Amino acid sequence: MNMSLTKFFSKEKQIFTSGIKIIILTMGIDFFAWGFIDPFFSVYADFLLENLFLVGLIVSVKGFIGLIALAPLSEIIRVKSSRMVAIIGRLGALLTVILYFCAGIFHLPALLFVGAIFHGIGGAARDVATRDYLMEASSKQYASTILGTNFSIRHMSWMIAAVAGGYFLYFVTSTSEKEIHHVIPILFAIAIPFYISSIYLLKKLSPNKTTCFPFCAFKPARILKKEFRLFQHFFHLNLQIKFSMLLICFLQVIQSSLLLFLPILAFQMQLSIAEIGLLMASVYAPMLLSAIFSVFEDRTDRMLFIIGGLMFSVLPLIILSQVEAPLFIGISAVLTSLSLAIIMPANLGTIAANTERKDSPQIAALQIIFQRLGMLIGALLIGSISELYTIQTAFVLIAILAIIFAIFATIVKIKYRPEKKVPPWRFTHIHPLHPHLLHIHHTL
Repeated sequence: MNMSLTKFFSKEKQIFTSGIKIIILTMGIDFFAWGFIDPFFSVYADFLLENLFLVGLIVSVKGFIGLIALAPLSEIIRVKSSRMVAIIGRLGALLTVILYFCAGIFHLPALLFVGAIFHGIGGAARDVATRDYLMEASSKQYASTILGTNFSIRHMSWMIAAVAGGYFLYFVTSTSEKEIHHVIPILFAIAIPFYISSIYLLKKLSPNKTTCFPFCAFKPARILKKEFRLFQHFFHLNLQIKFSMLLICFLQVIQSSLLLFLPILAFQMQLSIAEIGLLMASVYAPMLLSAIFSVFEDRTDRMLFIIGGLMFSVLPLIILSQVEAPLFIGISAVLTSLSLAIIMPANLGTIAANTERKDSPQIAALQIIFQRLGMLIGALLIGSISELYTIQTAFVLIAILAIIFAIFATIVKIKYRPEKKVPPWRFTHIHPLHPHLLHIHHTL
């Protein structure tokens, strides 16, 4: 990490070009802005909507819009530039925070759903543009350094902002005696200048294509055709990659439960706002260990780590569903996140190891689709169960699903031979579908 940052701020243009620096800095700014908001958004939405199903529905709307936006956004990148799509992503985020701000100020819950539409477009644009730019600009020799730096900076930014946001809300509510629901909109206002600065930085990138704007990319028939072709490609994959794609979807369900519904559970148990911010930052701290886990997973059998990680997640998920002590909730949430940090790089590495180079674009697109599906399904499923029963009941269901996925992972491992170990000279080799694609999806 330190070596990566040193190289980042150095003048070694062959490693970090000005364009790569801009992309990484704007991603850090993006995650810092959302880090203020993410841990408290579900509490804010629950206050306005007074219904956990509708809270989950907001995230599902965002996931669905992001899913159908991938095809036209990819087309714009192909014929125009990733710079344009990156700017579209920040404009979408800017409109989102303005709409969320107005929803609370004027008490108009419907604006949350309108904001979710722009957030779905903005999030998809940001992710696909960043992936495209960094994969094209990264040399094979320094790909791990560039992508690892991007991963570390954006997640550290998010965690720092989560803690800062919690203490900010705690300070304001304790000194002004205002309810938290009336203070949270300030966080959306704080995010506005960050996105304006991101747009300004991205404008400094030089567009890599000069063709006309592809308005044909937005034709419904064209979008449906591209999406259908991707899903058609899924059914031609072998069992191992099919399982890995479905696992991506399930892991996103777990992430949605942690990021969206854990703050509500903590708030119901009367944790302070500062404590919720610390809790959410702690929950995602294990994600920074993914790079370390991936080194060992590349040299052994990745399926063993997937099976072990899934079984490891069962106990903390059950504890989350049974206990009400804040300390045990915090520990269980961190352990659940640790299981994700173990499983995700192994799963993405499995996909990479079994994917031919010619199929990389389709497989990369399928990964994003299944992530969005997990966001959509997870938010609706957990929101429905939480509204009908309790949030704890939703965690029980997730634990049962983890056991089922572990059983299927065992079957897949028995069917396929263990993967070959990575030779020592490939220690820094990185595949375009390997764990650098791992990232937190905002639930806003």
